[in-house]
Amino acid sequence: PAANRSRNGQFDAGFVEAMENHVTLGEISEELRNVFGLFKETITL
Repeated sequence: PAANRSRNGQFDAGFVEAMENHVTLGEISEELRNVFGLFKETITL
């Protein structure tokens, strides 16, 4: 039982960390899409 609680605690911490990373990566990819969009427009022009 103690081992199960430990694993569950690690899973919860990993899940929270993953969610935080997901938000950060989402913000980064949005900025990259904006920059790439401007880059593509420059090449097209």
